[in-house]
This record gives sequence, C-alpha cells and structure tokens, in this order.
Amino acid sequence: MSELITLINYIAVSIFGSILSAAFCGIGKEKKQRNLIVFTVGVALIIEGIVYYFYGERVVHEFYPVFAHIPLVIVLWVITKRFLSSLSSVLTAYLCCQFRRWLALLFTFVFKNSDELLQIVQIIITVPFLILLLKYVVASVREMIMRPAAEMWTFAIVPIVYYLFDYSTVVYTKLLYEGSYIVAEFMPTFSCLFFLIYVKQSTKQEKTRYRLEQEKNAFEMQAKQSVKEIDFLRKSQEQAAAHRHDLRHHMQYLASCIANNQNKQALEYINSVCKEIEAQKVVDYCQNETANLILTAYAQRFEKSGISCEIKFVLGRDIRISSVDMCIILANALENALNECKFLMTQNISTEISVNGYEKDNRIFIQISNTCRQNVLFNDGMPVTKAEGHGVGTKSICSVVNKYNGMCSFNTKGDMFILRVVI
Repeated sequence: MSELITLINYIAVSIFGSILSAAFCGIGKEKKQRNLIVFTVGVALIIEGIVYYFYGERVVHEFYPVFAHIPLVIVLWVITKRFLSSLSSVLTAYLCCQFRRWLALLFTFVFKNSDELLQIVQIIITVPFLILLLKYVVASVREMIMRPAAEMWTFAIVPIVYYLFDYSTVVYTKLLYEGSYIVAEFMPTFSCLFFLIYVKQSTKQEKTRYRLEQEKNAFEMQAKQSVKEIDFLRKSQEQAAAHRHDLRHHMQYLASCIANNQNKQALEYINSVCKEIEAQKVVDYCQNETANLILTAYAQRFEKSGISCEIKFVLGRDIRISSVDMCIILANALENALNECKFLMTQNISTEISVNGYEKDNRIFIQISNTCRQNVLFNDGMPVTKAEGHGVGTKSICSVVNKYNGMCSFNTKGDMFILRVVI
C-alpha cells in the first residue's frame, strides 16, 4: 500500500510540474503542442514506473531530472525557441512543488508524523493548489519568463540556485540535515544577497522606464506644439497672401480718399490694415527654437481664454539643457498655470500669468507666476492636490531640474503662485 501511494504521488507531482511548466511558457492553446507535452510526460511516467519497480524509490528520486526535467526543458525549448525561458519554467514549477510538500509537512507536524500521511496530503492538495496557481500566479510568471534574456536572469537565478541546492544537499547528499551551519545558512544568505541585487536592478529599470516615459510625453507635447505652430504659420501665410492680393484694392481706395481730400478717413483705413497685419505676425520671444515654439503656442491659448499674460524670455539658440527637458519644464508649468487660471475665471476672478526667463553665467533662470486660489497646500515644498491625475507635471519638472543639479521652488505670494527654476 505504501509503495502504491508513493507511486501515485510521483505521478501527481509529475503532472503538476508539467502543467505548470507548460503554462509558464504559454503553451496549451494549440492541440499539437498539448499532444507533444502529454506524450513527453507519459513517456517519463512509464520510465519512472519501470525504474521504480526494478530499482526502488531512491533511484527514481536521484534520476528524476533525467527522466522528467531535462526532456521537458528540451520539448519546451523546441516549441518556444527560448532556452532560458524553458529552463526557468521547469525550475519555477519545481520551486512551486516545494510549497505543496511544505504544506503537507505542516499538516503532518500538527496532526500525525507519518510518511504515508505526508504523501496522501500531498496528493490531495495537488489539484486545488494547481488551480490556485493557474488562476493567480501563472500570468505574472509568464510575463517575467517571456522577457528578453538580459532581463530574465534576475528572475531565473532564484529557481536555478534553489534547484541545484536542493539536489546537492537533499537528494544526492544529506548535508542539509547533517547540521552543517554553512549549508543551512546558504539559502538565507543567498536570499539576502539576491534581494539587494533585485532592489538595485529594479531601481535602475524603474529610473530607465520613468526617463523613457518622460521623453515620450515630452515628444508628444513637442509634436502637438509643432502642429499648432505650423497651423499658425500657415494661417499667417494665407492672410499675408490675401493682403498682397488685396494691396491693389487698398491702394485704389486710398487714392480715392486722397483725391477727395478725405485724409482722416485714409489714415484710419491705413491704421486698421496695419493692426490686422500686426495681429497675424509670428512673435519671436527668444532665439531658442523649442522655448519659442512652446511660448508662442501657450500665448495663443492664454489670449483665447481671455487670460492676461506677460512674457519676457531671453534665451540663446544653444543652451545647456536638451529640447526635451526644456519642453518638460515649460509645457508642464504653463499648462498648470493655464488650468488654474481657467478654473478661477469660472469663479469670476480676474487672472494673469507672467513668464520670465534669461541666461546668465551658463545658468538658465525661469520664473512663471500665475493667479491662484487661496490656501494652496504644500508637502515638503511641493504643491499637492487631491484631484486625480494631477501633480505629475510638478514631479516631472523637479526630475529634470535634479538631472542638471539645479534648483526649483514652488511658493505663493499673496494671490500669486510662483515657480522658480535655476538650471
């Protein structure tokens, strides 16, 4: 009876590990792939049964990697064409088998210390535990396993080291149970070391992801501003062409006024034409193309919203920060100022925005102030808001400033919110 229970337990753990390994690799949707996995597992179980019958459990345990793990890795490798992913899938599934065994050990420790009961509990919890893993864990593990090999090593190192440790100290030797402190402390030490490496790697990846996200947002902002600027220039050119076309008619009208001694009316007509031409002129706030592009676009939005705005910006063509970073600072700051003023205008409060910038001693100084509501909340010098989706712009500004070892401050003075940036 004991041997039958042991054999059933081997069959259960083989099926458990094979299903998990295939699921981790995303295999199972195609019938051909499923059949190949089933064939591989079936052959492995037949070989295990024969070896178990003639040589016993000990030999099956020692050669289990040859019967089950290696063939499964090869089959998954053939299907996915990704060796590291296949290896990680099988070894992660092996790692999950330890949870199954530990839960059974806990049960026998509490109720009755029996080897037969231990294996019976493992068999009973196999299906529920497998369903739990398939539902809540497989998708996340698959996402990690299918990443590029350079990123996968951080994930794969744990199941690989544990697999080697388990077989070298438990299966092929009994070093783990012989009381050697070096062996007993290896996995805790490795876990601590891996945790530190993982934190460092995760922080590096998070910084890279955040930088790429910032650059993506900045490029999108620049693209939008470029479209607006091109549209503005197109309209200016069209109106300039219209004025040139109408120039003969203007001259005829003015000649008629002068001939009839209507000098006052002629002067008024000239002034009206000049104002119309002036209104269509593209304003050059500074020599820097990126800054001028953003300032021009937002100046139009301020004017369209009825917000009083004063812009004094003096920057050269070549500055010490990139166009992307300049876009992040100006676009976020001006967007925040615009949104705040538009809100205050719904409360019948007059608003104004002031934009100042200049360059001195290879440093860029920017100050943007706008009318703000009362009692602006700050946390560690940063303005805070409970509105969903807000607050990202100020963080982006600070991130760029820190990148250049600069300084930025947010404060209020009376009814004005003031942003100062030094880079």
